[in-house]
Amino acid sequence: MRTKRAPGITANTALKWLLAIVVVLALVKFVPWSSLRGELHAQLPGSAPHLTILNVECFPDPGMPRAEVTVRNTGHKPVQSPRGHMRFSYGVEEGRFVPEVIAPGVQATMTVYATSTNLGQCELVDVQDRAGRQAVLLNTARFRNPRDLMQ
Repeated sequence: MRTKRAPGITANTALKWLLAIVVVLALVKFVPWSSLRGELHAQLPGSAPHLTILNVECFPDPGMPRAEVTVRNTGHKPVQSPRGHMRFSYGVEEGRFVPEVIAPGVQATMTVYATSTNLGQCELVDVQDRAGRQAVLLNTARFRNPRDLMQ
């Protein structure tokens, strides 16, 4: 036969709730929230890298048509594993920048080879970091194509 309990909470339940409140208050007091907020902010999509395009050059070499891009990190944070996409006359190719980490104020270069022998024009489409965030590109470069000089 079951006995009927009195309404309200038991001492055991009250002790569990008190322990949970103490743990939460300890977390609030002792966890370094400022550094945690900084780490979370670094991964938000709004914290895109800032790069200035210094030079984009197309080389219609019949053996190895290619494009070379030089950028400078004008942001406040390093850009991890940047990759860029170049549009050639017959498609888009991906390349990687060297060095692999672009510190603030440092230049990096990328060489992208076209899969077609007819290079035509080349154009820098975008640059992304390792997390896939697109860089904000400041365009101070003059895009040069050696075919423009031919008369």
